[in-house]
Amino acid sequence: MRDGSLLVAGLNGQMLRSSDAAPGQRLRAASTASITNLAQGPDGSVIGVGLAGTIIESSDGVSFKANSRRDRASLTAVLATAQGPFCSPKTA
Repeated sequence: MRDGSLLVAGLNGQMLRSSDAAPGQRLRAASTASITNLAQGPDGSVIGVGLAGTIIESSDGVSFKANSRRDRASLTAVLATAQGPFCSPKTA
């Protein structure tokens, strides 16, 4: 993260944030779907993607809101750009 903290996400939407080498602060899960990738945008916002078409977004990297793709296709990568996020679906 821009402020030097570390943000990790993974299985069942678990999220941790740490600003030092100590164990991280557990964040309230915005989703129960596993998160496969996180990216920080140029404005400091954070976007994450995951299984079941999950997309999580945060303006501060602490509070997240979740949405899902209508087709619920799993997402494996996200790139945050000045024009907005680019999400890549899982391919067979």
